[in-house]
Amino acid sequence: MGYLMPYLTFQHTPAPSHITLNGKRWPVQILIARNDRDLLAQGGIYPHVTAEGAAPLGYTDWALIDDEYRREPAGTPEERQAAIEVAAAAAHEAYLDSLECTRLQGKLALIDAGLWDQYEALIASLLPSMTPAQRVFVEDAQVWKYRDPVLQMFAAAIELTEAQTIALFETAKSL
Repeated sequence: MGYLMPYLTFQHTPAPSHITLNGKRWPVQILIARNDRDLLAQGGIYPHVTAEGAAPLGYTDWALIDDEYRREPAGTPEERQAAIEVAAAAAHEAYLDSLECTRLQGKLALIDAGLWDQYEALIASLLPSMTPAQRVFVEDAQVWKYRDPVLQMFAAAIELTEAQTIALFETAKSL
């Protein structure tokens, strides 16, 4: 059914070490080990079951069903899937924002990928039309960042897909 089935009080707090029932003191851990749900319920202690599955939107409130508190992932399956996709897209964007390598690593990756000649020809053809800032970037940048517009322009000019550009950066980082 679910996972994480601790025994908690009806107020959803950890069970005490002992409970007193009918003038007798009972150690809760022994009752849990014996799976004595009736005695535990008399002491206000119930298993709490969280349904399996992703819960990107959180969980529903606890509901007492058949002497068990249960909760389910919040939202409809479609809403949960949409939230998972949004989180994955955000993680992908954050990864792209952090993707960088040194200029040396980038040039070595271009050589390894067999793209060095295309890169050199492109630089030679575009250099006269570049702004001073773009020329300085090409000639002097210590770090190449995936999101840099000049690098994106180069990637588009030599017809690299996003996946190919990412792969080049990942190769470069490993050099």
